[in-house]
Amino acid sequence: PVKTVPSGTILQGMVEGCHNCGRCVKECPEHALSIKPCEGGSTAFVMSDRCAGTACRRCERKCKDQLLHLDNFVINV
Repeated sequence: PVKTVPSGTILQGMVEGCHNCGRCVKECPEHALSIKPCEGGSTAFVMSDRCAGTACRRCERKCKDQLLHLDNFVINV
């Protein structure tokens, strides 16, 4: 099932082991993804008004270590 969130919602997820190479961010055609280094990896943020997380998933495919999984993201409150 597809989860929907209101437009403008920011989703975030911990990406353990991320090396912050930025390949996922550069690959996003909608400029919806940003990453911030943190202990043990990165925290990634997705702007829902730019990405539904269901269509292209180019960011996931571009991660050479297959660490990024949009399904694991939660609403940033």
